Amino acid sequence: MNPLTIPANGQVRVEINVAVADVRVTESHDTVALHITGEKDPDDVTVDTSTDADGTVRLTVTEKRRRGVVWARRRGLTIELATPPSTSLTIDGAATDVRSTGTIGSVHCSTAVGDTRLDHVMGDVRVKGATGDVHVAVVGGGLNVHLVSGDVTAGDVAAGAQLRTASGKVTVGSIRGISAVNSVSGDVRVASAGAGSLAVQVLSGDVTVGIAPGVGSALDISTLSGRTTSDLPVTGSPTHPDSPRLDLTVSTVNGDVRIHPAAKEAA
Repeated sequence: MNPLTIPANGQVRVEINVAVADVRVTESHDTVALHITGEKDPDDVTVDTSTDADGTVRLTVTEKRRRGVVWARRRGLTIELATPPSTSLTIDGAATDVRSTGTIGSVHCSTAVGDTRLDHVMGDVRVKGATGDVHVAVVGGGLNVHLVSGDVTAGDVAAGAQLRTASGKVTVGSIRGISAVNSVSGDVRVASAGAGSLAVQVLSGDVTVGIAPGVGSALDISTLSGRTTSDLPVTGSPTHPDSPRLDLTVSTVNGDVRIHPAAKEAA
């Protein structure tokens, strides 16, 4: 299809409903630009655009999903999208890779197979999939990831995370707010946990958590088969009620647990 460019001076909401695709998102200013390649038939893909009374631009990309066609063997689409940083992006796919560079407002992605890589998301991120890795550099809101098999890597998460994977490693740079990590098999590492609460539950895997500087902590640690170590200083006095505090709960069946002060650069 021919490239499409739409002026956008307000909010932008983009929905992409595809079977097999490589979605590439870049940052633009005042316009939404779309280019799709790979369709075999012009009727395979439809693009609907509209502008609300308040100036919100809505863009919907829909791929026809024919019955009886095995999506894993289909030729995929390449969807190139350039959009303003406040854009809300929703993707529903079967085998879909998503790569966003620059800044975007929020991302909700659901796909059976595929990797999701995001640079800077100002709001919330939600990713649900069966197989694939998730990598997010900066999340200004909350991070919600639910995978069957895949690694989760996040740099900085401002408003808590809910991370669940049956098989895969979870690595977080810094996190604040109310958070929970659940993994059947895989190591969990949080370099710096700030004020709030963090509950980590792992069946088989090691857990390492760093406590951010200036944050008091209340620990509830248990492991059935593994060692537990803490490098936190013991002051012998309770934390002041007005001081920032982290309630940390860690439970493992088979794995070591280590709690330590976070490095300043991690926090």
